[in-house]
Amino acid sequence: KKEKARLLRELADLREIVFLQREEAPAPAPPKSEIHFPLMTSGKIVSFGGHPNWIKEMKGMLPNVLFYSPDVIPNRDVIRNADQVWVQTQYISHAAFYRIESSLGVNTQLRFFPNQNARNCAEKLAIENGVKG
Repeated sequence: KKEKARLLRELADLREIVFLQREEAPAPAPPKSEIHFPLMTSGKIVSFGGHPNWIKEMKGMLPNVLFYSPDVIPNRDVIRNADQVWVQTQYISHAAFYRIESSLGVNTQLRFFPNQNARNCAEKLAIENGVKG
């Protein structure tokens, strides 16, 4: 049941990304939140992909999340032992994504950032981890 729920969540995220890209419309602006950064998250969270400037901005907002540039794929144990793996799909190679996906642990959630706006991405990660906005 956990695997099915994880796959359904991944499918929903991917459908949202494909819809936004197909429509070539900007991502809808999230409602104004009151999430204050920098924010300390709980659990082991790693992120892959993203432009260097995006990664720098994200590190400032989410200091305990491990961010890896698109050209660096860590040891498989880092991915397998994470609670969540987030991917910036607009700035990562297919090969890197498939290596990440094949390294996921049974209980590791695979999530996707919806766009390239660092604040929106940080807020989505925060909300998905129970922070109220």
